[in-house]
Amino acid sequence: MHAMAILQVYQAKVLKDLHKGVPDPELLQEMRSATDYALRATKVTAQALGRTISTMVVQERHLWLNLAEMTIRLGYAIHFTRRPPKFRGILYTSVRGENAVVLRAEIAVLLAKDAIETAPSAEMKKGFYSPYFIVPKKGGRLRPILDLRVLNRALLKLPFKMLTLKHILTCVRDQDWFVAIDLKDAYFHVSMLPRHRPFLRFASEGRAYQYKGLSFGLSLLARVFTKVAEAALAPLREVGIRILNYLDNWLILAHSQDLVYTHRDVVLNHLARLGLRINWEKSKLSPAQSISFLGVELDLISMSAHLSPEGAQSVLRCVKTLRRGSTVPLKQFQRLLGHMASSATVMPLGLMHMSNATALASYPSPEMGMAPRHVPCEHHTIVPQNTQHLTRHLIPMGRGAPGTRGEWRLHPQSVQLIWNWLGQTQVDLFASPESTLCQLWYRLTEAPLGIDALAHSWLRDLLKYAFPPVSLIAQILCKVREDKEQVLLVALFWPNKTWFLDLVLLASAPPWRIPLRKDLLSQGEGHNLAPVPRSLEPPSLVPGRDQEDFRDLSPSVVNTLLQARAPSTRRLYDLKWCIFVNWCSSRGKDPRRCGIESVLSYLQGGLDKHLSASTLKVHVAAISANHDLVEGRS
Repeated sequence: MHAMAILQVYQAKVLKDLHKGVPDPELLQEMRSATDYALRATKVTAQALGRTISTMVVQERHLWLNLAEMTIRLGYAIHFTRRPPKFRGILYTSVRGENAVVLRAEIAVLLAKDAIETAPSAEMKKGFYSPYFIVPKKGGRLRPILDLRVLNRALLKLPFKMLTLKHILTCVRDQDWFVAIDLKDAYFHVSMLPRHRPFLRFASEGRAYQYKGLSFGLSLLARVFTKVAEAALAPLREVGIRILNYLDNWLILAHSQDLVYTHRDVVLNHLARLGLRINWEKSKLSPAQSISFLGVELDLISMSAHLSPEGAQSVLRCVKTLRRGSTVPLKQFQRLLGHMASSATVMPLGLMHMSNATALASYPSPEMGMAPRHVPCEHHTIVPQNTQHLTRHLIPMGRGAPGTRGEWRLHPQSVQLIWNWLGQTQVDLFASPESTLCQLWYRLTEAPLGIDALAHSWLRDLLKYAFPPVSLIAQILCKVREDKEQVLLVALFWPNKTWFLDLVLLASAPPWRIPLRKDLLSQGEGHNLAPVPRSLEPPSLVPGRDQEDFRDLSPSVVNTLLQARAPSTRRLYDLKWCIFVNWCSSRGKDPRRCGIESVLSYLQGGLDKHLSASTLKVHVAAISANHDLVEGRS
């Protein structure tokens, strides 16, 4: 029995004895002692509960405050390109027969899921109403869709990048195991800002409704949910869990069956804590080395990737509608191009098959100078006519042809800080005579060590420095992993990138943050400066000490140290540390190894400028977080 319950029973017995006769001093003392113990136990329990709740709140705050351009606490605010559309009257959706039954059932389901709510009767003549229409879906059933085409014309067109098959194939390694997770009612988890909900209204059978969360048909739907999902997955990726997300379809990869089991459980617990629901029927939670994901069969037993039977049949059905001498709608060609673009990565010579279809889709009209609504179908070979050619063998990512890069370089003083701490490098893997800081380098044209660093075996005895374009970071990490190289790599702290997972797993020590400065990145011998994106700044290294102290720590412990401070605190420390770095640079001192007398001089200067004691304490904390130990102490 719980100790508190026993104590309460004892208190009840003492009170009963006191009530029967003359108050006994011993019983009174026992009652005081029991009450004191009960109050102390209640206090300890409350403190423990408070600490637990505060930890959960901090974790949730740290997670969701990183979301860009939205406030989860209040809801998502629609991005309008101009003034929101005005009220045009209540537009009722009129359907009959079977369609009416389907729409009623859809409204009932949405109400049960708390995805929609009844519009207030006093505000029915406000907002923007869109109609519902019914479309057939797989299996012969019908699906209601909210027609938001008019509303979408008033929304901003915000670009963003989603996961592609090319990225998936570059992340797959031999001996990998897979687990697939499918979210249930994923878009409804992102609530709408209350004052923007009236723009997502519809009316049926005399009643008006409005969406409380994201609605299907909204043009910004994919972007918003992708941003939310990336923020939710960032803590998992930072500890080395390899997980790829495409909207509500997520894929977990690990190099062993036991590890994928562990990572699966961690991800499921993480999703449960965030309140996200799993579609258990569509998810594939049993580890396997062959899995269907986004219409592609990934088979690591045969090391091949090919379209799933459903995906292959979709392509072939679309192709068969294009016959010689016939006229087909332009949308049919565009639909075919969509299928081919999604499958070109796993089809041999896939992009070459698309060229003719692309030309036909842009067929010009002599009179209007525009593409006609119907296109004559000439005899062109577009795609193979059977599924045997819709397969591509997987090759472990590695020596792909490098892309182009600008001649960006770090400021020499920043590079010198890196060398002072980690050792001076002798080879620059991505450089030119104008940008290199080493005597030996590789580049895309003639260079002392050759053309294209990815095509050569690197010198083992020399320390190598790499500041590659973002597009080549994945290939650099692959070469480091395969050839067991050691490289001093300069890269953005970008947890949402697929290559960041490899970076975490391959790093021999926690990342070291390069102090920010206005001229940190430059082109043209320092004349063209690049702004440093604050959203991609790496976190402050909590210890800020010698990396040797953390070589024996597990990734989870290192991640806890890195994330020990809130994002707002890290940004404040970064600002104060940059001020100290600039002060040291102007005096020729190393900000990480300068003596205590330099720190005191810096603080005295702030005091002379009438900075408050609380402000100086923040400067001290920022310096302490980044400065090396002095005689074993901070």
